[in-house]
Amino acid sequence: MSRFEALYTLITENPADAELRYLLGLEHVSRGDLEQALLSFEACLERNAEYAYAYFHAARALQELGRMEEAREK
Repeated sequence: MSRFEALYTLITENPADAELRYLLGLEHVSRGDLEQALLSFEACLERNAEYAYAYFHAARALQELGRMEEAREK
């Protein structure tokens, strides 16, 4: 089982875990899938609004997607 698959399995078992959502976002970034990464970081922040690293990586994903105004709002 890949790390990516393991994270999906763990999220299924622990859907409220913000850190798992954050880690999944990082996996999406490493695969070049910034849209899915952004969704994962936002899901992380919905579960824990104080997860500072998720804000940083969400803003970077938005920046890379050319969505600068949204990135500034993060």
